[in-house]
Amino acid sequence: MPKCWRSRTSARCARSPTTWCSTAPKLGSGSIRIHRQDVQRQIFRALGMTEEEAKSRFGFFLEALEYGTPPHGGIALGLDRIVMILAGAQSLREVIPFPKTAKAVDMMVDAPTPVSEQQLKELGFRQRSGPRSSRD
Repeated sequence: MPKCWRSRTSARCARSPTTWCSTAPKLGSGSIRIHRQDVQRQIFRALGMTEEEAKSRFGFFLEALEYGTPPHGGIALGLDRIVMILAGAQSLREVIPFPKTAKAVDMMVDAPTPVSEQQLKELGFRQRSGPRSSRD
């Protein structure tokens, strides 16, 4: 058995039901997903979303929760992280072959979506128009 597996830190990780550890980055984790519409609405309110904004951006999800989703969760292995370790790569970017689409768009939830001026201001960002110059 490798020495690192016998350490106290690794022993604590092994007892955790939601995390798998190694001497490298985390290999996998899991959780119980939000499965109640009222809890999801509270999360949206805590994020500062109005009911209308939550419905326009995540209506498909809120509607699905109306039908009574059972509690669900699980653990997922980070295959990309395992490949990174096996390849001896220093970064996940070295082993992930493709973004979600050629334009890095998630077709299932139409992300990324435009952000409001208020969100940009809150984060201290400003929107540019036109192409970037080499000085940017």
